[in-house]
Amino acid sequence: MIEKGGEYGAEYLFRVVRDRMHAAHPQLQPYLALFGCSDEVTGEADSARSSVFAGYGGIFTTRIIGSLIFYQQIQVATSRGHRSNVFEVNVHIGEVEENGRRIYGALVGRDGQKRSTCGALAHVLEDFRANPDEVLSISKMTDGEKHLDFLGMIKFRLKPHVDQILRAANPVLAITRKNLEVQTHDLIQHLQKTLTKDPDLAPFFVYGTITYNRTMQPDTESLEHFHILEGGDPKDLLSLL
Repeated sequence: MIEKGGEYGAEYLFRVVRDRMHAAHPQLQPYLALFGCSDEVTGEADSARSSVFAGYGGIFTTRIIGSLIFYQQIQVATSRGHRSNVFEVNVHIGEVEENGRRIYGALVGRDGQKRSTCGALAHVLEDFRANPDEVLSISKMTDGEKHLDFLGMIKFRLKPHVDQILRAANPVLAITRKNLEVQTHDLIQHLQKTLTKDPDLAPFFVYGTITYNRTMQPDTESLEHFHILEGGDPKDLLSLL
């Protein structure tokens, strides 16, 4: 068994999640859609995830810095041909040991240099500290062309929680957990709308994980959110944690 927030080996955690879903719906074929960060350091968890879920027809994967959730991704994941019914939001955080202490938010990269991990959340946290009155925008002009600003989108979604993040004992951990919470909440809202339009797609399962990336030691995973959606109404959303 696993506890909310406890750290486990990735394959063990994914197997427990899968088994709990099968216990709730024994006939379930878990077609996983993963919403994760594009950072290359997430590969270790990907191997374990594939070991547990890929045998059911593959994993629909969408990766964007900061593990952002967009409505269009969800529509593709649930559309004909994919029919995803299990959805994981995964965020990650680097961990190094210095003088016998765990230091969160950094990792030695493939070039041998220490860098922020997750880099996107590190940029957002730095901007929240340095420029608290920034006027947020989800797009920006570059060389005369308008582009979607992924960092701006993360800031926009986390801005209501900035005081809580900055007051936390460990703001790096706090922004990581809050980002997972916000992205998972948005995903659930979109899936509820989908089930309202097409109730026959139920049930949906949604779970949220944090990957703790390390250089010398194996990565670990924690399960922070786990829900079943039996329909589109809020009363049909049940927690499995």
